[in-house]
Amino acid sequence: MSTALLSPTDRPAVAKEPVELIASPTTEKPGKRRVARAYFLVMALISLAAIITTAVLAIMYPTATVPPDPATNGAVMVTFQVLSYFTVLSNTLVMTIGFMLFRNPNRTGRLFRVLHFDALIMITVTGLVFAIVLAPLTHPVGLNVLANAGLHYIAPPMFVLRPTFSLKLLAQSLIVPVVWVAYTLVHGAIISWYPYPFLNVMALGYATVAVNVIAIAVGALIIGAIYLGIGSLIARSKTRRALNAE
Repeated sequence: MSTALLSPTDRPAVAKEPVELIASPTTEKPGKRRVARAYFLVMALISLAAIITTAVLAIMYPTATVPPDPATNGAVMVTFQVLSYFTVLSNTLVMTIGFMLFRNPNRTGRLFRVLHFDALIMITVTGLVFAIVLAPLTHPVGLNVLANAGLHYIAPPMFVLRPTFSLKLLAQSLIVPVVWVAYTLVHGAIISWYPYPFLNVMALGYATVAVNVIAIAVGALIIGAIYLGIGSLIARSKTRRALNAE
C-alpha cells in the first residue's frame, strides 16, 4: 500500500527504539547469528589476551617502558597498577560486553545499554588519546607490541561497529570515567604514581590536571553526541523505509 494515499493520522506509528549501527542478528537467521557470535567472541578474546599479556609482562619485566613505575616492587602491586589504566578499564568493558553479546547477540536491557554505550565512548577515547597524545611517548618491545596493538588499535574500531544509542545514556556514560578519575587521583596521592603523564599531579599540579580532565570529558561528550547524531540519522532512515514498505 502506498503511503501517498494515507493521511498523516492514518500512517502506521513507528516505535522509537535505540538504534544500532549494524543490524542485530536474529534467531530467524541462524547463519548471521553464528557470524555475529563469532565476531563478538573474537573481539572479547582480543581484549582479554591483551590485558593478560600486559599484566604478565609488567610482572616479568618491570624495567620495560610500557608497564608501571619500575621502582614499584611486588607482583600484586604491579598488577594493581596495570589494572589502574583507563585503557585496561575500557578494554575490560569491551571484553565484558563482547562475551555477553557472544552468549546472546540480541541482548538488551537498561543496564546493558548503559554499559554498552559507556564502553563505546571509553574505548573510542582510549584509541584517540593514545594515538594523539601517548603513542609518541610509548615504545613497546617484544610481546608488548602485540598487547599494545590489541588494547589501542584493534579493540577500538572493532567495538565501534556496534553501538547502541539513547540520549539519556550520554550523561550516564560519564559515571564510570568520573569514578575512575577520582580513584586515580586518590590512588596517586597515596602511592605517588599516576598512570598517565597528563594526570600526574606531582608534575603538573591539580589545576592543570583538572583542565586536562575537563578537556577529555568534553571530548568524550562530543564523541557521544556524534554517535547519537549518527543514530538519529539511521533512525530517520529506518522510519522512511518502514513507511515506504507499507
